[in-house]
Amino acid sequence: MATFYSDVMTGLNANPVQLPSSAQQHGELYIAQCKVDLATNNIDHTDPDSVVELFKLPKGARVVGGRLITNVSFGSAVVGVGTVADPAKYLAEQTYTVINVPLDFGVAADLYEPLAAEETVVLNVETADMPNSAGNFFIVQMWYTVA
Repeated sequence: MATFYSDVMTGLNANPVQLPSSAQQHGELYIAQCKVDLATNNIDHTDPDSVVELFKLPKGARVVGGRLITNVSFGSAVVGVGTVADPAKYLAEQTYTVINVPLDFGVAADLYEPLAAEETVVLNVETADMPNSAGNFFIVQMWYTVA
């Protein structure tokens, strides 16, 4: 039987042993989260530079994943979660029409490695305006460790 190792086990099986970092094992898990009131924000997709700033992740953060949940269908609005430079860094741009069902997200290429600098996470909106009736909102959460 062939045995293959993750980066953690490679270090533990090395001579001398290399212990995992706190971001790999036994580290603290942090959460960044926000609620966006759609009635007060009136998010218009027609300006290509319009984004919803959600929160900041600190330098050294290793993103584990994220979640989007809403109490209203986004209709034909196409949304992505990322940065201004990379609007789909964490969630590829897509329509989201499911109410009260969490959408877990994370693009593998952008997870695990620590952020080189503080990062402002944004929600990018394209194709159609977001619904803006009273009581409509969405929540975004992202989990991370710090190296």
